[in-house]
Amino acid sequence: MEPNSPTLVENLDFIKPKRFIMFKRQLLSVFISALVLNAPAYANDSKLTVGLGAGLSPNYEGSDEYEAMPIGYFRYEGEHVIVQSSGPGVEVDLFKTRQFDFGPIVRYHGGRDDVDDAVVDRLDDVDSTVDGGLFIGSGIPLSALGMDTDTVITGKVTYLHDLIDNGHGGFQIKGSLGSRVMLDEKTALMPSISTSYASEDYNDSMFSVSAAETARTGLATYNADSGFKDVGASVVGTHQFTNHWSGSVIMNYTRLINDAADSPIVDDRGSANQFFTGASINYSF
Repeated sequence: MEPNSPTLVENLDFIKPKRFIMFKRQLLSVFISALVLNAPAYANDSKLTVGLGAGLSPNYEGSDEYEAMPIGYFRYEGEHVIVQSSGPGVEVDLFKTRQFDFGPIVRYHGGRDDVDDAVVDRLDDVDSTVDGGLFIGSGIPLSALGMDTDTVITGKVTYLHDLIDNGHGGFQIKGSLGSRVMLDEKTALMPSISTSYASEDYNDSMFSVSAAETARTGLATYNADSGFKDVGASVVGTHQFTNHWSGSVIMNYTRLINDAADSPIVDDRGSANQFFTGASINYSF
């Protein structure tokens, strides 16, 4: 996942039904993916792991206002496949090996509706939708290359496309590269970097301002094109308290770039700097 924002106690509006559902899919997906894909080896002995916690996230993509939200995840390891959370969604790893991960992914996208900023709230709503696609990833222990270390280098590419009419209508491709470093037998640290490419339809839905919207909001008319949308860095820490209980914390920074950062929605009303912080308690059966 840090922000200069209210505490969890001061920011309890996440319990509103719409806020609870929207989750803030992009930053939450960073948190979930980091936990379940980069989990320490000692957590993989269990067939099922569930987690519950809370985090602070921007009110919408490009916002400079933050809100608290609940977060949760699960990972089920079957005989041949792994089914696990991926943001507010699910992915199925068809290859039960850390060296190669591949499979389908379905994820909820909250769109942009009922936001705190009064000006941005007057823009056309971007309806919530379901994104679907594929992911491919790998984890390579440096010990396999002859190095005397427990460090694992991880990589992942995800493709997601809007599956429902009236949503953002586009697609995103996200790539990440990270590592898993065991500080001791029970504690792991997982830094990573990432970037996302967004289609014209996606950026147009999330960052453009039409002439009609200009008349309603006073924001400059703007047309966002396709291109790389953001770059980011995160650090995840996990600690195994007992054979069943563990804890996870994360700090993430994402920087909107190119057409996304230049949008009046971001540049005038929000911020290109996006922060997320969260923590969870996890139980393995």
